[in-house]
Amino acid sequence: MEFLEVKMISVDYKAIGEKLLRVDVDFRRNKIRDVKISGDFFLYPEDAIVKIERKLKGKRVDDGFKTVKETIQKIINEENVQMIGLSVDSIVNALKECYEIYTKQG
Repeated sequence: MEFLEVKMISVDYKAIGEKLLRVDVDFRRNKIRDVKISGDFFLYPEDAIVKIERKLKGKRVDDGFKTVKETIQKIINEENVQMIGLSVDSIVNALKECYEIYTKQG
């Protein structure tokens, strides 16, 4: 039986004029295996962050994170989410930083 080591990569990210964002993500090859998004920001409705995390699982990232950004934006639009102290670009940029760390680890 083979056991896969799960290694979450964490990045703290803060864009100018926004609140602190923390992204914990586990990649498997070119896909997001698991992700947790937290920080000092606010999203309304509050369960929007859980929906974003759930929808990001399994998404490919080898397209320059285009699919990831579209997925997040779709949820924001469909759920009429209000983001306070956070932007879609910040989430994407934090995920990109995590992926850069992941690819350097080889």
